[in-house]
Amino acid sequence: LAGPRAGAGAPGRLAAVPGLWRNRLAWTITVSMGMQSTITYTLFTWLPPLLRERGMDPVDAGLVAALSSVTQMVSSLIAPTLATRARDQRFAIPVLLSIGFVGFLIARDGPLHLAWVGTVLMGLGQGGTFAVSLMLIVLRSPDARVAAQLSSMAQSVGYTITGLGPMLVGLAHDMVGNWSMLTPLIAVVTVVGALAGYGAGRDRTLPRAGGA
Repeated sequence: LAGPRAGAGAPGRLAAVPGLWRNRLAWTITVSMGMQSTITYTLFTWLPPLLRERGMDPVDAGLVAALSSVTQMVSSLIAPTLATRARDQRFAIPVLLSIGFVGFLIARDGPLHLAWVGTVLMGLGQGGTFAVSLMLIVLRSPDARVAAQLSSMAQSVGYTITGLGPMLVGLAHDMVGNWSMLTPLIAVVTVVGALAGYGAGRDRTLPRAGGA
């Protein structure tokens, strides 16, 4: 028996989304994802050393970071459900990022015993923001092809941005000798992420992929 024709049944190439890399909505989603990931990985890397310098026991400092991760898992399950109940998701990411920032300030500058409370708030904000960002990729895409390409764009660019956060904080700490630059950096990233998240949350969709 003759074998199958070359290429028969093989999946075709994904049709390109017209102007995806020039689309403002696509970039708001991408920047939003990059900013939330920058906050998460920066604090996951440097919060335990910061707490140790503030006088916290090394084991407790590690447990604080672990508690943040556990809280992220909880909020990542709840936040998308709550966000989809609204008419749009404009305020979801700004609110979640604000919760995380308040938690960071408590852990950074509040009484040391309240660092546990602060890290719970950080986890709620970070986990919820990550889950909503992924959800927006689907909600803003008219079909699976667009969702796949938008996901590739948002995550590739987003995680490239993310890699700069921990490195910059580490360099700043070595140069200055303290953590004074951490709060301004997290504040700027939070504001940029909130603005991008507000735009990404508007009830719009990207153009469909071209071709069959």
